[in-house]
Amino acid sequence: MRMHYTLKFNPRVIQDLENEDDLDNVVSHSDDFANVYIVESPGVEAIEANIPNTQLALGGPHPTFPSSNASCDANPNTMMLSRGFASRCADTEYTPLESNRFREAILGSGHTFKNADEFRNAIYQMSLAGRFQYKYNKNSPTHMSVKCSVEDCPWKITAHAVEGNQILRVYTYQVNHNHIAQDECSSKVRVSSKRGAVVVEDVFRTTPEYLPRQLYKDFERDHGVQLTYNQAWHLKEKAKERVYGSPRASYAYLPWLCHRLREINPGTIAEYTSHEGHFKQLFLAHAFSIQGFTMGCRPVLAIDSCHLSENYEDWYWFLEKLKGILDGQEVIIISDRHQGILRSVSELFGVENHAYCYRHVKENFSSFFNRQNIRGKKGKEDALLLLDNIAYARLDIDYNEAFEKLVRFNGDLARWVAENSPEHWAMSKFLKKRWDKMTTNIAESFNAWLREERHQTIYTLLMMHMDKLVAMLDTHMRGTDKWKSVVGPKTEEKLMSNITRSAPITVMPYLGGTFKVFTGEVYLVVDMPAT
Repeated sequence: MRMHYTLKFNPRVIQDLENEDDLDNVVSHSDDFANVYIVESPGVEAIEANIPNTQLALGGPHPTFPSSNASCDANPNTMMLSRGFASRCADTEYTPLESNRFREAILGSGHTFKNADEFRNAIYQMSLAGRFQYKYNKNSPTHMSVKCSVEDCPWKITAHAVEGNQILRVYTYQVNHNHIAQDECSSKVRVSSKRGAVVVEDVFRTTPEYLPRQLYKDFERDHGVQLTYNQAWHLKEKAKERVYGSPRASYAYLPWLCHRLREINPGTIAEYTSHEGHFKQLFLAHAFSIQGFTMGCRPVLAIDSCHLSENYEDWYWFLEKLKGILDGQEVIIISDRHQGILRSVSELFGVENHAYCYRHVKENFSSFFNRQNIRGKKGKEDALLLLDNIAYARLDIDYNEAFEKLVRFNGDLARWVAENSPEHWAMSKFLKKRWDKMTTNIAESFNAWLREERHQTIYTLLMMHMDKLVAMLDTHMRGTDKWKSVVGPKTEEKLMSNITRSAPITVMPYLGGTFKVFTGEVYLVVDMPAT
């Protein structure tokens, strides 16, 4: 006789149970349940033991549950007396499904639940493990009666409220089914997003970005139930609500939160708008962030759209608030050319201060290239390299040379460049200082920085963001104590590199902050007016 077990976090790997160390693993890693398999010989029939906090099954060395749509060729008049579909088909080899752990969600008569909703969750989990449908004869907070949907099946569980409170105690506990093969073949678990959310909520605690398409694949693999994409999406939303709270309820805290942020940190701008009782917009700028930007940062801001519901009015409102805290300081806005951003930046900051993200421009150029009759991967690589030369050229003469090369390569591609506002993304054509900032990557880095937090409710998101921001600033402040000069070590390294590279360059000062610079190849005029 040999014993095996599976662990909660990896139920598809069967472990040997041979000594006390293995037994300790079962206890320490299995929480309130464990799947244990005792192997005597191939083909031994599976049975179940009603042991509190433990699930015990006897079977072959490689147990496997059939899928919910498995065909049955048995005589339709053959009666099956058992406790669940998983056990009813145990004479075949099976790998335990994740839902197998729910077969004893209710342990028996006397089992108590803190309220009716917890009882309903347990019933659903039992149906998921046993692959059967059920219906309520009584469904109230004080009296629950559930039976199998198959006619004349004796499976039945009842529970009554303990006098004076919401606690339910199980009284009737008849969990043997009496089905014919046709009932088994037509068995299909009802999909409930509310009840199913209890089953998958742990996944969203550890993986907030878990996608519906991942969920419906994993749900079929783990529980033998096929979901539609729509069902998976609703299941995800319900699970997130159980983990993070109700999004709708969290908006009610915004007025208080905005008031407290302004109160405890004078100078903070925290404003929100609503329409007919529904949240609409939020602008938040912490006082320390405002002060840090205006006193110590280059005047360049990257903004990124999410293409969900924002429009021109939303962006105008946001950018108007942003302009208000800058107190007249001129800034360069880098964006992905969202239509609402294009219009509002032009009206509030001036079209000349709007730089386009080169990465987005390059992606659009690549898409245009794909529609041309230009074959070969090498051709596309060459075209993108020519575009890079155009974008990063610092002098007009270099820009013109790179553009002429693109014209000779393909006239349609050159025409696309000319028609897509190079004065907003090509370095030599942009008239304002953009400090070599060519993309909105910093904005997307911010999104990645809040990868987990952004799945929270709005209240929790704001609180977690503030905690994370303060921790980051504290770390940076401690780092500045180690600086040997007024700039950090990375900036110091860049300065020394530039000083070395500038050794062969000669500079002749003119009046009014103008300098004549000879690089060894060309003469340049550099304007550096005193501020």
